[in-house]
Amino acid sequence: MIVERTLEATDLAYAAGIIDGEGSIQIQRSRNERYSSGHRYALTVKVSMTDIAVPIWLQGKFGGSICTYKPKKGYRRPLIRWAIGAKGTLRFLEAIYPYLVAKKNEAELAIEFQHRLMWRFERFGPGHSRSPEIVQSESELWARLRDLHKGVRFDDSGTNPRSKESENPTMARK
Repeated sequence: MIVERTLEATDLAYAAGIIDGEGSIQIQRSRNERYSSGHRYALTVKVSMTDIAVPIWLQGKFGGSICTYKPKKGYRRPLIRWAIGAKGTLRFLEAIYPYLVAKKNEAELAIEFQHRLMWRFERFGPGHSRSPEIVQSESELWARLRDLHKGVRFDDSGTNPRSKESENPTMARK
């Protein structure tokens, strides 16, 4: 959860720069048979680096958690990961959104996803089964964010132009 305090614009701009450069905005999809679609979706923002100062700063300013991961082959120093999820992610992304540059489109989709999820919980409660329309909406937002990570762009209507790649290959890739 975000720490309830007033944040300076410089803090928000710095956090946005960290996310733009080192961060990851994800809608994670995991198999879960308890859900009608067989999948569960969850929004997270993560920053991984070898220096602990920035993850500790992010946790102090915005909440979240810190984990340390052992290095993989070829790496010598452990990775420190700061992560924030659920409602904390929404507040974090909304706060830094005006300052984002490289990941502004990803943040937009993530904010839309979390607003839809919260609307469903507020209206029906967390135990309510999801309608086919909600399942499709969550799946589409997950796929659009995944495609942004791959460099696929969207047209003004929010439609994925992958189907038009054969007509205009410059439209879909950076």
